[in-house]
Amino acid sequence: MTKWATYIGGAYKGTSRFLREAKKHGITRRVPANTARGFHFGDRVVLLRYRGKGKVLAFGEMVIKEIVFDAEISKQIGEKLLQEGKAEYSPGPLGGTNVHRECGSYLMGGSFIITLPEFDIPWLCAKAQEIAKELHIDTVFCMIGGNLVEEYSTWLDPAPNFTRGFIKMDGFSANAESVSDGENKMVEISNYRRR
Repeated sequence: MTKWATYIGGAYKGTSRFLREAKKHGITRRVPANTARGFHFGDRVVLLRYRGKGKVLAFGEMVIKEIVFDAEISKQIGEKLLQEGKAEYSPGPLGGTNVHRECGSYLMGGSFIITLPEFDIPWLCAKAQEIAKELHIDTVFCMIGGNLVEEYSTWLDPAPNFTRGFIKMDGFSANAESVSDGENKMVEISNYRRR
C-alpha cells in the first residue's frame, strides 16, 4: 500500500462541504491514465487544503476502491473480463445516476466488480489506453475513486508544495492500516463536465 496526498481545490468553499459530499457520493479525482497507472486498489490518499504560505491542513483520507472510465472504454474492458469470468457486472439504475459535485458532474452507469487481484489499476489503465488508441483518442482521462475512511485535522510542517497532482507521502501516518473489503470496481460514466 502506498500513501499519496492531493490538494482539494477552490471549487469547494471549505473542508466541511467537501466531507459532506464525500460521505454522500464517495470521492473521485480526475487524472490522466498515465498518472493513474501508478495507483493500486487499496492505496490511501491524504486530503489536503492549502491555507496560505506554509500552511497546509490534512483533513482526511480515502482508500482507492475504483477506477472510472468513459462508458465506451469501460464496456470494452468489462466485456472481456466478463467473458473470461474475471469480473461481475452490476448495472446502475435504468438511465444512470446523475452525480452533481461542486467540481463537476457526470452520469454514472453500471460497474464491473473486479474479482481477481491481478486486474489492478495499472492493468486496467493499460487496457484503456489500448482501446483509446483504436478509437483514435490521444489522451485517456479517468478518475480514481474511493471512500472516505478517516477525518482529522493535522497541520503539516513542513508543508508540501502545492500541486494539482498527487504527492507520495513517505513517512506520513495518521493511520497506516489498509482497508480492503475485496470490492474493487471499474465504473462507467458519460457526460462528464468540469465546473
